[in-house]
Amino acid sequence: MTDRVLADIDAAVAIVRAARTFPWTWRPGDIGRFGAMVGWTEPRETASGVWMRSNSQIPESYSRFRIIDGVVVEVNFQLAEIPEASARDRLLTVFHDAAHRFEDRLGVAAERVFGDNPKSWWRTDRVVVELAALDVMVKVTLREPEALATDTQWRVFTEALSRTLADLVPGAKLIIRDRAKRFVQFARDDDQLDSEVVGNRYLDPPLDSAVQQLIESAGWAGPLDEIDDSGNWHRMLPVPIASDSYLDLAQATERILRHAFAVGAPAELNAEGWVDGPGFIDLSELVPIIGEVREEDQ
Repeated sequence: MTDRVLADIDAAVAIVRAARTFPWTWRPGDIGRFGAMVGWTEPRETASGVWMRSNSQIPESYSRFRIIDGVVVEVNFQLAEIPEASARDRLLTVFHDAAHRFEDRLGVAAERVFGDNPKSWWRTDRVVVELAALDVMVKVTLREPEALATDTQWRVFTEALSRTLADLVPGAKLIIRDRAKRFVQFARDDDQLDSEVVGNRYLDPPLDSAVQQLIESAGWAGPLDEIDDSGNWHRMLPVPIASDSYLDLAQATERILRHAFAVGAPAELNAEGWVDGPGFIDLSELVPIIGEVREEDQ
């Protein structure tokens, strides 16, 4: 075991400095130009965008240009990572050190989220900069200035989902799907709250290895074919459940939907819920933020 953290704050600051002056069009032509500006090499196209090898001090470090319908919706890269979970406290220290360095360059953050997975956002004329501490890495994301509103929408979604999960009665089922029918689902009984992320058994094309690694790092295990034959990823919270645990699960769900499934905004989702047995499900918290919400009688 080790508490070592692999980090390169200096490289991240240099990239952010370059991003502030780069003439963004948010089209694929930016990939080669910005990559050359910051020293990224070896572009490789995948279903989720274009990956490039970064010039960070972190071994095997890559950046990604995520593309949807011909538009670069975000550029992200690692600032730090931990090889062992025991180094999580030190990873958070790196996050806070990096946030101070970013504030020296960008000023006070426009928005912040606190907790186990803190985030900060800075708005500049040409780019929005997000600094986020995930479970095993600190990530920097660059988006066009209008994207800060989208970040706010995801925060509202996370808070609404946390409250919805806390109110689920035994027998309640909740499924949240994207337009490609990928889903995260929840089932409450007397003893626990189960959550599943769709596995490759139901998907065409299947999730690639990078997405599966993200699902695992967000806290889901599996697929566990020896327990059931669904092929899905599993996560379980035993009763009683602390309020912070509901928020942690909601934040992890946001990471799956937004970063693994590349959902652009909560409005692209639909939610369906019901109760097997007595009682009812209340999804009113999700109505203002999700595209379509259905409460069904069973």
